[in-house]
Amino acid sequence: MKALQLSFFLFFSLLLFSSSCKKQNTEPELPPETTTGAMTFGCKVNGKVFVPKSGDGFSGIITEYPFLGNGQGGGWFLNIAAVDRSSEFLPRVSITTDSLLLVEGRTYQLKKEKGFAKGQYGFNLFLYQISAENIGELVITKHN
Repeated sequence: MKALQLSFFLFFSLLLFSSSCKKQNTEPELPPETTTGAMTFGCKVNGKVFVPKSGDGFSGIITEYPFLGNGQGGGWFLNIAAVDRSSEFLPRVSITTDSLLLVEGRTYQLKKEKGFAKGQYGFNLFLYQISAENIGELVITKHN
């Protein structure tokens, strides 16, 4: 009887160890590109995928493109703000423009100057902005 119990224990142990769990990849994937206004957003920051997530009753993404007139301080202002509200660090990415009319099919360099697009990444109280060393671009594939 002991030999049967020992055999069962060894078989069960072997089965348990041979079917050990493989670590699943939990890193998000970039959403597919769309031109339908699907309110999706994704980018890579330092080689890691960032996708906004809603939480606490708030959306993970906000987009706006108001025209503030032709006078001083006017123009078109794009604001795309994305945040991962499921994370305690609240990582966030924003793309903004200052007095810049966006044109479909055009690529805009990211700079920290009026008349250009600007990119920022932050978490908690830290904020990193585009700089001469950290360059990027905004590509407008569809605009209506």
